[in-house]
Amino acid sequence: VPLYFDDAQGEVWEELKAMIPPGLAKNADRWIAEIAARLMLKLRTQGLNSSELAQLINALGRLGCTPSDRAKCATAVQPKAGTNEFNEF
Repeated sequence: VPLYFDDAQGEVWEELKAMIPPGLAKNADRWIAEIAARLMLKLRTQGLNSSELAQLINALGRLGCTPSDRAKCATAVQPKAGTNEFNEF
């Protein structure tokens, strides 16, 4: 959680982090994740105008959090532990 986030922003950050497909987000994606977290909190507490809602949907898409954008994401396949005898090599 960014140190300058308050508790409510931090909760949304953690929720968003748990939703991003494994292996997709990198350190360089922190800023777009911050934007998404702040906009999501504002949506839940104050509401968003149509421009802000579009920005939130765009930010979530860039993080692979919409079905159509998730289908476009290429992430490394994470092998399941114990399913391949060659995993240890």
